[in-house]
Amino acid sequence: MAAVAIIMPVLNGERYLPDAIASVQRQTFTDWELLVVDDGSTDGSRDIAERAAAADSRIVVVPPSPEHKGAGAARNRGLAAATAEFIAFLDADDLYHEDKLAFEVAILERYPTAAMTYGPTFWWFEDAPEQSWTESLRGFAGRLHAPPDLLRRVILNQESQVPCTCAVLIRRAALDVVGGFWESVSLYEDQSIWVKIMNRYPVYVHDRVLCTYRQHPYSASAHAQAQGEYDRMAPHPARIDFLEWIESEAGIARSAPLQQSLRIAFASYPAHRRPLTVGDRLVMLKRETVARAKRLPGRLVRRLRLATRKA
Repeated sequence: MAAVAIIMPVLNGERYLPDAIASVQRQTFTDWELLVVDDGSTDGSRDIAERAAAADSRIVVVPPSPEHKGAGAARNRGLAAATAEFIAFLDADDLYHEDKLAFEVAILERYPTAAMTYGPTFWWFEDAPEQSWTESLRGFAGRLHAPPDLLRRVILNQESQVPCTCAVLIRRAALDVVGGFWESVSLYEDQSIWVKIMNRYPVYVHDRVLCTYRQHPYSASAHAQAQGEYDRMAPHPARIDFLEWIESEAGIARSAPLQQSLRIAFASYPAHRRPLTVGDRLVMLKRETVARAKRLPGRLVRRLRLATRKA
């Protein structure tokens, strides 16, 4: 039995799949199994995966679903086939850096109470490299967070970057307790796991960039953004369903701070608002004041540049 199982769903990913598989094979930590889960591909993805499996016994191709059921269902099929102590995820168009598994396995071994660890991700725009950027987890990295701190502050309050799917490593024992991915959605299915883990277990956040999130026009998020369902920088319809799922999920803690964060998150969607308390409004006012203060230096710089040009 391998120490780490990497679950890789693929749907018509022949363009990027060889690179994703190769990034796993380059790991300095070699005790892994890669479960490539075909989600009903009609291109050459299955052939690519089977050739890789024939050449490397650590790679397993999970039989195809009779129909495309989405990334959440594909990952759940991978979980059902996995037997490793630790579980990682890698989409077929993303990449691991070579020390990803070694670094994060060491963290979970060092912090036995942590059910999950994650760090920052490099966002790679392959067609526009100048737009590429690296996440900052300043203020959150380098420590263990007790539950439900990250659920409230990262998922609901959006005070820091939400972990990318390729950026996490999770104990299988914790996944057995909280269950699998939310299957009835095409977005936020990964965050459904983060929510359940962060609600129940400590999570360690580190500051090492260990994966690359490829940005391209064929991705699920790019398609959703083109359809108006998703916008990483602004309120969007898919997040309403996600917030309602969190609100209704029976296993989510109902602490006063968490309930407040939910009400404030819903406040961005007028048709779905929950009644706000005076305390809620004070928190919202404080956040807006802080946000304005952060934007102020940039405005001053722009005004200075404009004044310089006029002079």
